[in-house]
Amino acid sequence: MLNSNIREELLKCNNKQDIYKLLEGVTYPKTNQTSFSEEIIQLPASSGYSNMNVKTQGLYDLSFRVLLLLKFNGHVGLTPQNTGKSSYANNLHRLLARLYEITGQIKRMDDINNAHLEKYLSLRSDEVSPTTLSSEIYMLEEWITEANPKLPYFLRLDESLVSSTSLVNTIRENAAILDRQYRSGVGGVEKRLYPLDEMKSIVYEAINLIEEVSEDILNIAPIYVQSLQLTEARSRIYIYRSLKSMQAFKSHPQLIKLQNECKTTTNSKGITIKEPILQSIKSLEGACVLIGIIMTGMRVSEFTTLPRFPNFRQDEQYHLLTRLITKTASSEDGEELEMPIPKIGKSAIEILSKLVRIIDGQDEGNLIRSSIDTVHVEDVKSASSRCVNSIKNFCKYIGIKKNPTPHQLRHTMAFIIVYLSKGSGLELARLFLGHTSITMTLRYLGHYNHLYQTAIKELEEDDAKLLATVISDEIRGGNKLYGKKGEYITQEGVFMGSYAEEFGDLLELSIVGLVKQGKIAILQTPVCICIHDLSNPKAMNCQRGFDIADFTGERPLTARCEPGDCNNAVFTISDIQKLQQDQLVEEIPEEFKARLMRNMYVVNDGGLEEMMTPLEKIIKSYEMDIGA
Repeated sequence: MLNSNIREELLKCNNKQDIYKLLEGVTYPKTNQTSFSEEIIQLPASSGYSNMNVKTQGLYDLSFRVLLLLKFNGHVGLTPQNTGKSSYANNLHRLLARLYEITGQIKRMDDINNAHLEKYLSLRSDEVSPTTLSSEIYMLEEWITEANPKLPYFLRLDESLVSSTSLVNTIRENAAILDRQYRSGVGGVEKRLYPLDEMKSIVYEAINLIEEVSEDILNIAPIYVQSLQLTEARSRIYIYRSLKSMQAFKSHPQLIKLQNECKTTTNSKGITIKEPILQSIKSLEGACVLIGIIMTGMRVSEFTTLPRFPNFRQDEQYHLLTRLITKTASSEDGEELEMPIPKIGKSAIEILSKLVRIIDGQDEGNLIRSSIDTVHVEDVKSASSRCVNSIKNFCKYIGIKKNPTPHQLRHTMAFIIVYLSKGSGLELARLFLGHTSITMTLRYLGHYNHLYQTAIKELEEDDAKLLATVISDEIRGGNKLYGKKGEYITQEGVFMGSYAEEFGDLLELSIVGLVKQGKIAILQTPVCICIHDLSNPKAMNCQRGFDIADFTGERPLTARCEPGDCNNAVFTISDIQKLQQDQLVEEIPEEFKARLMRNMYVVNDGGLEEMMTPLEKIIKSYEMDIGA
């Protein structure tokens, strides 16, 4: 925390010069000793630091630096940890820079008024989501409530700035709606999800490339890198001669073809040499990045800073990799997590290690550092972008136009783990993703709920059409329906002629329409059809534990149905005949019936009919109708 004397003196400062004089030599914590007045602030990255060039002006520049100092020292709200410092600094810097564009130079920070903020919010609404904009509003509120009392008066914001700006409430309401949609997996899904069928195809191609042709690519890569030190003409000749003399490629079609062309000609004229080699190297790199991320579940910032040639601990079944989690770690140094990964994931990481060693000649360093065809890159942001571009290059290589993002790879694998696992799947997904809370894991899985929901909805609609036709055909055929719901539909009667046709058609359309609207569920049980009213939870008593409002991936279990007593049961004649054939109801012997009817307790309770089971009564009703 800042020295108490400095905080007291800060309140007494009257101008910019006073503040710079007071804070001269004071450094931002955990920023590689960056001092208060330096133009470039070094902010924590996943490994090392990234440079932030401060470009705000006037009082906005001063406010940015003072707020950052207070925030990082724990005097304003929660103190951001690790890469959270970079995120906070960038968001605050962008906010102040945009406000400066609207207000121009100001003498005091409380010169920013409602009209300025209204204009800012209106402009930003066209650029970002309400959720992002709501977080920016919160930064201003935090400034007012927690920073204002610690700032000199000329750096304080007007206390009514946020509360009296009309757009604020609208933005917050929209952000709340988006958050609810996010949690349920229906809002903005297209940005977070990648189609599973396409993902399957991409992963298959990536694995095939790694397993089948990586050796050929690793053999040509050193030659290509060495050629970059030569002029264009000399590098072309160097590669051409190397291809003629080196051992024959074994599996990569394009490289085999190129090598054959070189060996059967006397010079390199007319041969496209460098492009197919560069393309093959980039495709292998992209395949390895894709498989490495999806098999480890790492955030891209964590994956890029894996050490080259990491140690894999081998147990009886798995390769165990120790990864460093930084984003959700409780300490600045991050937290280590040992996790099992499949053999193909290990191969992808080892091949990437070999490629980067070929590029810069080093055995140690970060796993992702620089491109094969550019100068070495140290910046962490560039390394993350390299991962994104590598995946994009690979997808382009195999003919996929829209590539998945690294984060979508995490979402996909989390879903697959839970989908394929029983019981402990959710906890396995949490560990795999490196989440500290199961809540975040549930949000990941919620993104895929709509896939389940859509598939089940389509299945239920198809079932509804079939079952509605079965029920309606009974009515069209002049037959009676049995069971409590069946009797309700037909009022214990039958329809004849054109009335039967019309009522049957109307009933079929009504049932299908109500299923599509989500108002009823129609189920085929082992002995009948049940029509449940979804707006009435009590109508599904037999399905206790199934929460239709909070989808969990289950459908109602027909085995739970109690058709004889169910208010939702519909028995057709064929259903009843099947009951008879299966002998689910055993007839009481005539001799025993006679003995029972001589018992006054049986007679007083209504006779043998009151002793019948619900299914027996339904069968008896049918038999009386047909005169059996």
